[in-house]
Amino acid sequence: MSLSIVSQPRVIDFARNPLFFRLVSSTDGNSYDDYHIRAKIFVENLSNPGTYFELPEFRLDPYSDGTVELYDIGNVIRRKFQGYFDLPDFEMSGPVKTLATVIQYNVTFTEMDGDNEIGSINSGNLLAINGKINLTDYPGFDLRTFLNYNKKFLTNSPERIYTYHGSKHYLYYINTESDAITVIFKIQLHTKSGVNNYESDNVVLQQYQGTLFPVGDVIATYGNEIIYATVWLETINGTILAGPKNYFFRNKTLYAKTFIFQNRFGVFDTINTFSQENNVTTERSNSLKNLTPGFRRLDGNVSSELISLVDTFEAETGVIPIANAQHYKELIESEAVFLQSEDRWIRVIIDAGSFKITDEGDDLQNVAFSYRAAYSGDMLNSEIKLPQPEHEDYSSEYLKTDYQ
Repeated sequence: MSLSIVSQPRVIDFARNPLFFRLVSSTDGNSYDDYHIRAKIFVENLSNPGTYFELPEFRLDPYSDGTVELYDIGNVIRRKFQGYFDLPDFEMSGPVKTLATVIQYNVTFTEMDGDNEIGSINSGNLLAINGKINLTDYPGFDLRTFLNYNKKFLTNSPERIYTYHGSKHYLYYINTESDAITVIFKIQLHTKSGVNNYESDNVVLQQYQGTLFPVGDVIATYGNEIIYATVWLETINGTILAGPKNYFFRNKTLYAKTFIFQNRFGVFDTINTFSQENNVTTERSNSLKNLTPGFRRLDGNVSSELISLVDTFEAETGVIPIANAQHYKELIESEAVFLQSEDRWIRVIIDAGSFKITDEGDDLQNVAFSYRAAYSGDMLNSEIKLPQPEHEDYSSEYLKTDYQ
């Protein structure tokens, strides 16, 4: 008997792509009543790294040439990411390690004759990232080569990003080297009064460990005089690993909003909108009640109950470069979108069919979409702040009059 794996996913691959295994089996001329292969998939428990779920077995029957195939394993693994993501802390001062950039899994293939085990083989531990790649555009795509050769953070955003003061941005990086590395985030900040330089604390990353850097929070400490900032990641020896990314800042308008969304690498990117319109629709159930004699007809004989409320916003980015507009397409398929408020993230839903990109010229476009609170019945405030009078304590007001 023999069973060998001839094709399997790469050591680190995308869970949303149709990952598959191909094996070759041989009965060596032996006769069996019910020869088949059982595949057991073990997927890491993200809330308890190092432990695994054992998923229900798959029965695989060989083709006439002895080939055995296990299709769409990526779809099985991807579901373990749903509802679990490492949402950035709202207030951060420097780089931190990410918790769940990748998930480990392995598959055991066992040759069976009915219920009798003949032999087995294991794939070894593989890793999946919560994202996808257009295989038609990038056949044979290898994530490690792509990140290292292109000096990439885990984002498809362009090198030039236009944003507002106070908008939160994050950059993620994953160590695809075989050994641990020590990294440093650096920023060159161009202000109205000159140039400032920033260096983060050292971060040690083991193989396939990730780190995120709170670009917006760090830059915010330098005030609103920032014109633009350039961010990159390098080793302690000065070798650039990722970047540079350039952030160009402008003052935030009254209705400007910032969202973060889970991108195709399974981590968070930022989108800024320039304006929005608010629509609130409600549905009520009305009824009449019979009243006892002596009551006037309109004294409370009508009851009204609010049975639904939908608070929807139409948001637009305003004119942005085409590269930014195309990147924002990832928002359509994102499994997690959050609105930035003053002190927290508010989960929202992008309405199906509402996303559109309009051409504003040869190189400029406008992105528009509708969103609403993720939890039915919740209302999202516009956060308009009116000027407030200075607080005064009136508890001793009588001293100013009665005892003059």
